[in-house]
Amino acid sequence: MKIGCWISIRRPGGIEQRFAHLQQAGFTCVQAHFPDGCSPRLARAISSASRQTGIEIAAVSGYANFLRPETAPMGSTVANLKDLIELTELIQTQRVVTWSGAYGEGLWDPHPDNQSPGAWSALYEGVLGLLPVLEKVGTNLVFEPFYTQVLSDEDRILRFLDRFDSPRLSIVLDPPNLIAPDQWPTRTTRIQTMVERLAPSTGLVHLKDVLIDAGQIAYPGPGEGILDYPSFLGAVVAGQLTAPWIIEHVPENRMGEALKFVLTVLQELA
Repeated sequence: MKIGCWISIRRPGGIEQRFAHLQQAGFTCVQAHFPDGCSPRLARAISSASRQTGIEIAAVSGYANFLRPETAPMGSTVANLKDLIELTELIQTQRVVTWSGAYGEGLWDPHPDNQSPGAWSALYEGVLGLLPVLEKVGTNLVFEPFYTQVLSDEDRILRFLDRFDSPRLSIVLDPPNLIAPDQWPTRTTRIQTMVERLAPSTGLVHLKDVLIDAGQIAYPGPGEGILDYPSFLGAVVAGQLTAPWIIEHVPENRMGEALKFVLTVLQELA
């Protein structure tokens, strides 16, 4: 499998050096996030760094909110998302990651209407409007689900994808995102079932961890929380997923340590 990491890129300068350091650490790909958006100039710089170092652009981040399309909570409105999709030919990637959306002020804030028919329709219509450009450039839209958003669990994810029945739509397999704090006592069984059900629809795998304190949840890097990584990665390996794995929520200068943890778990599973 390809193992990469999530990095934030704001400007063209220094990208090749950053990619070279990641290559030396053992990574083969990245998910590139653009907190200030992506211009053609930045897209060309990323593509050049990828060619020079051999680090593949496994995905780019277009984290928009389909329920509040004009907001840019992570640097991307829905209009910006469309522009980013059109840049994927220049960047040389075939995956753009996005949220399903939420009505609250914060993307992760619970809201009583997030799972309503109106929210479902807003997401459906928004994605329907992007399908022509996805088909035109041959790019896939990869939804990162979350338990407080529209795509809040496996049933809703699969029902939504089935409604489109399009090879251009898939999901990020990220079990911590779909488990609320009060559900963690049964996490191991839940994660194994989740991986089995979502594996055929998975376009990308995210690797992070979970910490819970007094009902509050945080997401550190792999091996820094309570996630049963042998069970999780064992289920992913058993599912024969071919999608790239992306380590996230780790500072760039500690990405190598996170990679060593993941590889150690894999060796123990062999």
